Amino acid sequence: MVNEELVRNTIQKMRDAGLSEGIIQSTLADLGLTPQQVQAYLVGGTSAPTTPPPSAPPRSFSANNAAPSTPALDPADHEAIASLTNEKIQMGLMQNQAQRMDENALKDNITHLALEQHGQQLMDTHQSVMELHDKFDAANMQALVTKVNTIQARMENVSKDTQELRALASALQNLMQKILETNQQLVFELKKR
Repeated sequence: MVNEELVRNTIQKMRDAGLSEGIIQSTLADLGLTPQQVQAYLVGGTSAPTTPPPSAPPRSFSANNAAPSTPALDPADHEAIASLTNEKIQMGLMQNQAQRMDENALKDNITHLALEQHGQQLMDTHQSVMELHDKFDAANMQALVTKVNTIQARMENVSKDTQELRALASALQNLMQKILETNQQLVFELKKR
């Protein structure tokens, strides 16, 4: 049989180490406790029900270590309990560490995938912008060339019209000059008469 206080202390240490209830139950079962005793210890009762194995005579347990009715465990029993508990704790810690490593690796993979997807989206967006830019430049250049050609044709027309207007203005000026001279001559001749 095992010392109740030692079992409760061991359970508390395993809980403090972050081990799950399942691991604690397994450890207590490995120590030879029945499922009812394991449940009683885990629930936290003052004493576990004592159901000794059929080959062992019934023993009474006391919460006080110094009581004369409590059988003392020899150092080999303490060592066995400590060894089993240590193995369970180490195994639990290794499982926790492996889970943390798996979790970190999974997070890294998710981040890597997200970055790859984001990079691909950026490249697709860049390609779309470049294609749009090329289309805009080609369409814009064509429109500019068309507008420049139209403006150039209009300028040539305006230049021709200006030359014609100048010629007409010069001819009109010459005609008016001749009319003025003729009128002056007529006025001069009328005055003579």
